[in-house]
Amino acid sequence: MTHIGPFAVAIDASENSKAALDWDVKNQFPGSAQDACELIVFKYDDTKTRIESQNLLKQAEQRVQELNPHCKVQLVSLVGDAPDALCDAVKEYKIECIVLGRTGTSKLERIMLGAVSDYVLRHTGCTVIFVKKYTVKRIPWL
Repeated sequence: MTHIGPFAVAIDASENSKAALDWDVKNQFPGSAQDACELIVFKYDDTKTRIESQNLLKQAEQRVQELNPHCKVQLVSLVGDAPDALCDAVKEYKIECIVLGRTGTSKLERIMLGAVSDYVLRHTGCTVIFVKKYTVKRIPWL
């Protein structure tokens, strides 16, 4: 039996985050019974939204099991400063690759406000993959 991982995905309530979770499971893990995969799902846990955070983690676990029932899922709530907490967790769990949903912020907004994904990219020693939900736009004249 081959062991794959540990890989991680960081989630929130955004569509890009859901797309990142789906992409991670569909593309990183073959889904066959001979392979064992380990996916760690991180969710920043704000005390004001703790119940929502736990619900999102449970939904993520169910989605992973739908896509690949052979995948071992570990749910982790992070506390503290979101970028630092995520980077610390990547190091603590010895993550090989983390997948993040990419927001639609502009380069200027990322420079002015900062972005968790940019911080993780600069401060972790693992592979970072960004996923943005693909939407089909209709061209009016077609």
